Amino acid sequence: MLSIHVTKRAVCVLCLTVLKTSVSEGFLSAPFKADLLVARCRLLQNPTVRYPPALTIVRSSTESPQITTISTRYLVVDALLTKKSSDPIEQLSRHPQFVTLSTRDRAFCRRLLTTVQRRKGQIEKVLDHCQTQKNRRTKEECLLQTVLAVGAAQLLFLETPAHAAVKETVDVLRMNFKDRKAISETKIKFVNALLRRLSREGPTLLAECSSVEDNAAPWLIESWKKAWGEEATHKILEASMVESPRCITVKGYIPGQSKSVLEEIAGTFENATILPQGSIRIDHPPSGPISDWPGYEEGTWWLQDVAATIPAMALYQELSRKGSAQGQHVVDLCASPGGKTAQLSSYGFGSVTAVEISNRRSKRLKENKERLNMDWDIHIADASQWQTDQKIQGILADVPCTATGTASKRPDVLRRDASYDDLLQTQLDITCHAIDNLLD
Repeated sequence: MLSIHVTKRAVCVLCLTVLKTSVSEGFLSAPFKADLLVARCRLLQNPTVRYPPALTIVRSSTESPQITTISTRYLVVDALLTKKSSDPIEQLSRHPQFVTLSTRDRAFCRRLLTTVQRRKGQIEKVLDHCQTQKNRRTKEECLLQTVLAVGAAQLLFLETPAHAAVKETVDVLRMNFKDRKAISETKIKFVNALLRRLSREGPTLLAECSSVEDNAAPWLIESWKKAWGEEATHKILEASMVESPRCITVKGYIPGQSKSVLEEIAGTFENATILPQGSIRIDHPPSGPISDWPGYEEGTWWLQDVAATIPAMALYQELSRKGSAQGQHVVDLCASPGGKTAQLSSYGFGSVTAVEISNRRSKRLKENKERLNMDWDIHIADASQWQTDQKIQGILADVPCTATGTASKRPDVLRRDASYDDLLQTQLDITCHAIDNLLD
């Protein structure tokens, strides 16, 4: 078997090379050669023409050549179908073809995937309204419904041009998925027809069949309405449907002191805003992975939501009244991934201890500690039982919670069940144990 992998504009070179070296071998059919020549000519006429980011040509002695393109829609569907990772975004970023995409296509992939997740309830309501026959959840049916959801997200929420949304999404069904049989042409036509209907009637169906409340668990909606009222609940849900801006915390900045270090770091980004409490909001994130952002490898900052910075700031301000931070020992319970631990270390406390129960998450703590070149002790232990002989002046306890405040980044948290009795007990155990450690 011969496999040739190319990206983008290299396709024109591939066309010439394959034709020159392979015609004599007789394994390229006439239509296949014609397709390659047309692609080459179009590319030479218009160098900016968009082609699939990856092209694989496969030849075997018994099979005719095939072209397999990896499209953005395919990658999103594949990430949603894969069960190996609980986080489809992580699964997407690990796909070997994802890194071959252009910056624009990677951004589209992420936006499409998160939209399918955030608007899952509304999308399912609209699709259920359009499908009278309910099939059992076979692998084939799961693939069909996932492809429909990806198409619906584009048509209902992303304002993707209808022709591109329908055609390129339907084409995914003709691609190969591991451990899944080929989809019949009849079912492909069904998906095509349904998506075309959404392209015509989408806004009307969305308004008639669904509401933003469909994207969250009923028990959560009711609890919010009881606590905050109808109007506030609706605003919370709408805000959760929009991805929150990326914010960073800068190493070396201490609340109340000069913001010169913040100005220096903000100047390395395009349209960055220094917020009142010291975070920097990145209004237009750089292209590419976060590890490529300016200052990341040097360890000058770390990603952290604004709200997440407040507990460490409050602890620092309280302990500062009792003397210099340099002589005090503080502890961060349930510490991973280490944003608050990094804050405490950056504030200049004499000793910082991070306690984390998970071996896997503690690796993130260690990685961030090394990248930021900071000094803190890591203890893998249950925060409700951890003990130390050292005197402790302050404890920050970020106890396990429902995480609904992170819904703009992790939309799945809005659809979790209501079994939080064990969680409440865990919160109480950790809090009481933290108080006991302070009183010793």
